[in-house]
Amino acid sequence: DASFACAQAGCDSVLGYGTYAWDMSTRVESVVDSDPNVVLGLFLYKSDEQEIDIEWARWGDEGAEANNMDYVVQPHEEGVSGLTFRLPPGHTHTRHQFTYTPSVVEFKVIDLDTKTTVHEWSTTKNIPTPEDLPPIINLWMMSGIKPAKEVTSIDIDSFNFEQDASSSIGSNNSSASNGSESEASSSIGSNNSSASALSARVVYILLALVAAL
Repeated sequence: DASFACAQAGCDSVLGYGTYAWDMSTRVESVVDSDPNVVLGLFLYKSDEQEIDIEWARWGDEGAEANNMDYVVQPHEEGVSGLTFRLPPGHTHTRHQFTYTPSVVEFKVIDLDTKTTVHEWSTTKNIPTPEDLPPIINLWMMSGIKPAKEVTSIDIDSFNFEQDASSSIGSNNSSASNGSESEASSSIGSNNSSASALSARVVYILLALVAAL
């Protein structure tokens, strides 16, 4: 039986230009290294041609030194509007973020224990307009392949948004939604959100892949 449930959670309104940041205490590289078909996405999405994406993924590559992360501003052009790389192990508490402006998207990984930047990259190509680009997170399986483990989980300690001074948002309520690349469900722990014209915050999200027994 190859059936399983993936997880997705999203915001029910568009936040616009600004910095989107996800803090994590899960060593995601160990998750995708143990199952090369697992994909974790942290992204803004309207369509496959209008998307800003941080992805943890090996895309099925089982090699010892395979890349395990990519940054993409769709449509993807490797090295131009996208970058695939390997984030080394050893970082327990990390912040994965991008700053989205009309002219550039700047990606960054920060080690929260040492307060140092582990990786950064930016692009000025294919920058989408912010209409209909809500933030979404999901945990799913490439090509619908059954997970290697009965339960695969990722703890996201918080999601934070700091608005660019030149943009504005309306009401902002965070909610979980069903539906991802395959059959989906979402699991949210203590989920307290607040919003103003300048910031939004969601505290603790648990994403889990659950395979059928």
